[in-house]
Amino acid sequence: MRIRRGLLLVAALLPVLGTALLAAPMAASARTHHAMSPPRTLASGVTYSTFRFPSKTYPEVIRVVTIAPSASVMPFVSLSNDQVAEPAARDRLERTSAACLRRQCVAGVNGDFFCTSAHCPKDIDEPEGGIVSNGRMLRSPYSIGWEEQQLSFDANGCPQPPQPLTWSGSLTSGGTTLALDGVNVDRHSGQAVLYDAAYGPAAPTRTAGVDLVLRLDDTDWLGDLSPAPVTATPVSLTAKQGGFPLQPGSGFVAISASGAKAKALQAMWAAWSPGQQMQLQLDTAVPVTNSIGGKPLLVQDGAYTGQWDNRAEVARTLVAWKPDCTRMLITVDGPSKASRGMSMPQEAAFAIALGATTAFGLDGGASTTLVGPGGALLNKPSYTGAGDRPTASSLLFVAA
Repeated sequence: MRIRRGLLLVAALLPVLGTALLAAPMAASARTHHAMSPPRTLASGVTYSTFRFPSKTYPEVIRVVTIAPSASVMPFVSLSNDQVAEPAARDRLERTSAACLRRQCVAGVNGDFFCTSAHCPKDIDEPEGGIVSNGRMLRSPYSIGWEEQQLSFDANGCPQPPQPLTWSGSLTSGGTTLALDGVNVDRHSGQAVLYDAAYGPAAPTRTAGVDLVLRLDDTDWLGDLSPAPVTATPVSLTAKQGGFPLQPGSGFVAISASGAKAKALQAMWAAWSPGQQMQLQLDTAVPVTNSIGGKPLLVQDGAYTGQWDNRAEVARTLVAWKPDCTRMLITVDGPSKASRGMSMPQEAAFAIALGATTAFGLDGGASTTLVGPGGALLNKPSYTGAGDRPTASSLLFVAA
């Protein structure tokens, strides 16, 4: 029944979209079962439409922002209040509407899932995947296995095929190089993790391991991705302490290490002499300007993948696109009397009906949010609080 309903939604859309994927009689009979609002222009090349299916059994309200290839907007991954974590994490979360207002976005949706799996940090209010914002890695990904996927955009603002965010990082002093295992994430045994101002007001406190504090020559550096390193001067090495202040624009960063990597960091500090500089470097295997975590890859090559065949009918958020770089931000209201919500096969069928060849899921349920200029809500979030739900990240489109 649920798969069939997804097909019926496709059939209902065909007359509106002017396609001919199904037989004409079936498409014609569907005309009375849906209504589409006239597209509203949010900016040049950016439109907003609402699809309503007022069925008593399967009502649906689906919102779509369509961004033409020629639109003068660019994606921007917004980290909630520009910080990954702080002592009161929930105070750090930010509504997508507030992020849009702060960034003066044209349109946007909520972002990544909250990190709740066994491999996540104790602070589950952190995003699960990595965050790259305007060429800066603000956080490396936590996700693993098939969940380790990112929605990334190239320099032209076009989505790339979803895949893991492959990155590398290192600290070099003299002829010694220490590989980094993470950026602004929890440090685990035997790892070396970089912390900068995108983490929060201070590096995590420690009861084990060592922390090397560096002062960067480029005080504006904040996870900048580049094959060229940034030069740095070591300031201090502390054991079982941490907590060094990390203020934006100060140029200070901290590398925290344990196990063998702590010993390597101590050796680098011992071998360092005044006037000698170290080199810090972060880069990705494939050039990326903006990237946000999510799941699953719903549609690939115009077909449903079944990668995460979640059949729950709830509110959904997805980003879909065509080969020509037409991008679609799609949200499904629900669950309510007005809109039941969709399963993943159903939302995939809807995206395919819109002509999408690829679609990628973001957090849904109470997090589902679609906003327009000024942060105005375009959907009806199911969040039980006022307005939209505070989230860890948002995907915005801002004026180029």
